Amino acid sequence: MPRRFRDFDQLLSAVKKEANNRPLCLAFAPGATQLDVYWSDAVRQTGEPHDAAVNCIQALHVGRNYKWERGIVLFHTDGYSGGKMAQKMLEFVGSFPREVSRKTINATFEVTLIQCAKRTEALPQFDPAGLGPAPNVDLAWEAKPGRERAVHRLYMMLAFALVQSRVGNSGEGHNIGAVLVAPDGALLGWGLNTARKNYTFHAELNAIQDFYHRTNQPLPEGCRMYTTLKPCQMCAGMIRDAARRPETLRVFFAQDDQSTGSTALDELQGVQRLLGRESDIFSEVPFVISKAKALRLERLRAESDAANRLATGWRDSRLAHRTAYLTTPTALDVFKSASARLIDKIDQYQGHLQLGNPAVRKVLDHIRPFVQQMGIMAAGPAPAFGSQSALVANDVLNDLMQEDWDSIDKAVNESQMHL
Repeated sequence: MPRRFRDFDQLLSAVKKEANNRPLCLAFAPGATQLDVYWSDAVRQTGEPHDAAVNCIQALHVGRNYKWERGIVLFHTDGYSGGKMAQKMLEFVGSFPREVSRKTINATFEVTLIQCAKRTEALPQFDPAGLGPAPNVDLAWEAKPGRERAVHRLYMMLAFALVQSRVGNSGEGHNIGAVLVAPDGALLGWGLNTARKNYTFHAELNAIQDFYHRTNQPLPEGCRMYTTLKPCQMCAGMIRDAARRPETLRVFFAQDDQSTGSTALDELQGVQRLLGRESDIFSEVPFVISKAKALRLERLRAESDAANRLATGWRDSRLAHRTAYLTTPTALDVFKSASARLIDKIDQYQGHLQLGNPAVRKVLDHIRPFVQQMGIMAAGPAPAFGSQSALVANDVLNDLMQEDWDSIDKAVNESQMHL
């Protein structure tokens, strides 16, 4: 039932009484004469991707896919101790100036107090029992210094393929995906950006909150996350705070995003990096000169202007945000190619116990049921070779998943061409 309060202090006293004077957070979006004030006294457990502040912020953005125009007021009482995730989430959604927040409540407002719990809705559906045999690969060994081994590319391809499985459903969110993987290669969870349901529902955050919802455990030591776009400030803070030992994490991203600035993960040396040969797959695509690729390279040279426009993608698109660029034909071709090539790889290895890299075969056997369950098999063929966007997309995806590129395509600096 709506109530009226003389000022902010009277409102705070009423909330403290409901919380039996336990430490709490409250949040609301000023600007309207009818206010919903969310509050939580939740006590965060070790590695939990929720706390009182996160609960309030997420509750305030249910059904909202953009920031509140004037930002939000977030207030906490003595005794609340927030971490990186709450701090960075507040920065992401935008906060009302603290020095004037106490002036946002007076007797003209109708206020409804709402106690909120941690998020349980719109989480990814994932059943580990539906996976194939545990791969039991050593991901630490598979990431030798200066190299990205084939199994890492497979998980990144899976993240791309998850995005492709949802392309066309514009009501969900941006074209960004993430997968969470144990140190032995077992799939722990996945997430897609569903920010049109809630402004805070990013791919990495969805994967982490779903993992905790299912296990009540922090992210295990040495786990890996593969995401199609570098985690933003909010997601980086969430990943760091949700880990049992954040310094053992490894976060691989397929596309850099300079707009994120320095994040909580950047502060941990060696924890996150671009997956690929020192390139951003959407902005600088390396084509290695080899006998197998000579003809294709000559064709690309003949179309250098067009190929350059495609390869520099976002910079030439004049789009303000990477998320907008991810809806363009060039980006969509990459997603489609990823999905088709992952399926081809699964089909190629299935039933052939002596074929190729044993670690690759184990990972493919492990994720095959999940790929089928997610409908990735219905993604359709890769873009036809010969279209300008397919030329770039096909070479990009060849580079991402070729398990023996370091032995087949040993290239010196002068044999690399950056278009």
